[in-house]
Amino acid sequence: PGNPTGAYAAYGEHLWIKGDDQGRQYWVILATLLRVLADKGDHVEAGNIVALSGNSGNSTGAHLHLGIETVEQNPGFQDTHDTGFYWQNPQTFMQI
Repeated sequence: PGNPTGAYAAYGEHLWIKGDDQGRQYWVILATLLRVLADKGDHVEAGNIVALSGNSGNSTGAHLHLGIETVEQNPGFQDTHDTGFYWQNPQTFMQI
């Protein structure tokens, strides 16, 4: 679960999820949450409810902030917290 202070205070209540897709590591952040339901170390899968969307942090209305980082560089994005991961466009990971 996220801590609404420090570097990510603007995100309010937030949750980082670490994933691996056939050796391709990534991080997902869910932010501006009402409440985090998952605990650190929990194994989560598609369809699990891990948090409730909300209006925390620097938010002007209830919504979900979704971010995805991978080890692959993406032009126009940078490693913002020295992890070796780079922000990606979440839409490229979605089936709509």
